[in-house]
Amino acid sequence: MRRLGLLWLITCLVAAGQTSSTGDVGDGATVRLNLARTYFAKGDLAHARSEAESLYAANPEDIQAAVLLANCYIKLGRPADAVEVLTPLEAKHASDMEMEYSLAFAQMQSGEVSQGITRMEKVAHETHSANAWIIAGAARLHRSEFEEAKSDLDTAITLNPSLPGAYTMAGQGTCSAA
Repeated sequence: MRRLGLLWLITCLVAAGQTSSTGDVGDGATVRLNLARTYFAKGDLAHARSEAESLYAANPEDIQAAVLLANCYIKLGRPADAVEVLTPLEAKHASDMEMEYSLAFAQMQSGEVSQGITRMEKVAHETHSANAWIIAGAARLHRSEFEEAKSDLDTAITLNPSLPGAYTMAGQGTCSAA
């Protein structure tokens, strides 16, 4: 919470024209991106979305603005809009795991479940993320892909044995596969 307050203060000072110790105020887009991130972190999705949409409209190639806008759309229950924002950037930024994670999650939420699972497993492999594995496993469990779900969930448990819900879902996968 303290870090968020400090980020908010710095963003406001820079936006108001106060200079840093080097005399650099930064460019407007960077300040606005930081402001949008602060709004997002505070849970003020309306302001975060508004700032991110403006940044994205000004520069659709800005991957940071695009990912932030997509995450706003996901939190606002608009995953199809998130897919629309990120899909044109996926080929150029295929190694950006934050973009890949957001796109995978949005795809699963918008009905493109197979593509989302494949993408989420790519993120899980690349980042060794237990959270990515559990999301992929839960989606596979929901689709009755029990053996694949169990494999994904077992990997999540191996990476983080205290991950909430992982053992329960892995057990469901085991029982259903039998």
